[in-house]
Amino acid sequence: MATVTLHADDAEDGRLPRVCALSGERTGDQTERVFAWVPLPLYVLSMFIPYGRLVRRLSQKEMTVLLPLKERYHWHWTWRTAVWLGLVLVGVGGLVGGGLVANSQPPVGYALMTGGGVAILAGIVLRLVLTLTSVHATEITPDSITLANVHEDFAAAVQEVQDRREQEELEDDDREWERRKRRKGRYSEDDRPRRRRRADEDDY
Repeated sequence: MATVTLHADDAEDGRLPRVCALSGERTGDQTERVFAWVPLPLYVLSMFIPYGRLVRRLSQKEMTVLLPLKERYHWHWTWRTAVWLGLVLVGVGGLVGGGLVANSQPPVGYALMTGGGVAILAGIVLRLVLTLTSVHATEITPDSITLANVHEDFAAAVQEVQDRREQEELEDDDREWERRKRRKGRYSEDDRPRRRRRADEDDY
């Protein structure tokens, strides 16, 4: 699997290559997904502190993406949620049931409560694991979103489109520079149009 950075306009407007992000196959299907991102240390911490959900909500960034996905993968996130949430609910049921029978049948009650606590903890850990193995955002900025666990062919198709677009912009800049040069009869390199920075370029 690969990691890819998408321009916000392409992601939100559905202008991504028609390549399934999970299988790498050609597809005309898309699914709308709201991706949320919180720095991983804060995400993990928020699961174990009071009002952690509120802390996570206030600090997270979101972006809606029209992601190319074949229809059979539209449940990619739903089944993961069902698994970990089901385990947590079983744990809650164990705690409640254990509490109800603890007075009349102490061994059974304590066993149920212990099992319930273990199930809840396992559900929390499983949620983290399933999230990290799904297609998820590793960074969101006003101009871009970075997704992990996409297919290599999808990442390559996105990169090809971005490279071609950058090349076209450079050629447009060169033509504009030549037109101005002919019009003025002289032209300084300082006046040459500057190309736009790519979303994944770093500042040094």
